[in-house]
Amino acid sequence: MKKITTIILTTFLWTLCVAQNNGDVTSNKKDKSNDRKNFFYLNPFPFLTNTFQINYERFLPNNKIGLLFSGGYTLVDCYEDGKKGGSGEIHLRFYLTDTENKTRRLFYFSPYLKYQYIETISGYYLWDYDKNEYYFIDKHESYVSSYSGGLLIGLKWIFQTQLTFDLYIGGGIQYSDIKGEHRGSSGLGDYYGNYTGPLPKLGIQFGYNF
Repeated sequence: MKKITTIILTTFLWTLCVAQNNGDVTSNKKDKSNDRKNFFYLNPFPFLTNTFQINYERFLPNNKIGLLFSGGYTLVDCYEDGKKGGSGEIHLRFYLTDTENKTRRLFYFSPYLKYQYIETISGYYLWDYDKNEYYFIDKHESYVSSYSGGLLIGLKWIFQTQLTFDLYIGGGIQYSDIKGEHRGSSGLGDYYGNYTGPLPKLGIQFGYNF
């Protein structure tokens, strides 16, 4: 999974470099980027926690406000420490820089809300050779619903080739409702899913403007 993430990240960074060079060559052409109000993003870093996440943003008519929707799916298929679940997130972005600027570097701040649900099964198991199946001898199941919200600040680059790079940082508060027997692991390992309290938040996204 880490090798795949490294390959994806390297490919995107190389593509953005090409995009920047092409943008310099075509800078004398008429800029129509303000007519494109949709953004599709991929965030490679959730892959590190076995999560696939995609994001969609839409500029409102005045191009000063953007509404971003995010969805993620987590799956760890492992007998000793299985996990599955999903998440949904919404950002309301207020752009403080002029979106008519041809440099297309847009600074923004954004309140956000997020919901995440994760089911985990962990423990120790033995293999039954007669029945050709495994069975747990120490099984723990948990169901975690997490609610979080906070504030972010960010910067977005829109290149002439319509490729987009988006970076944000901030934080908020999270509350987690845990049912069952949660054995617990590091907050980072669970992507903060089983944590209640202050929560930092960092995002790097690569996308396409259309």
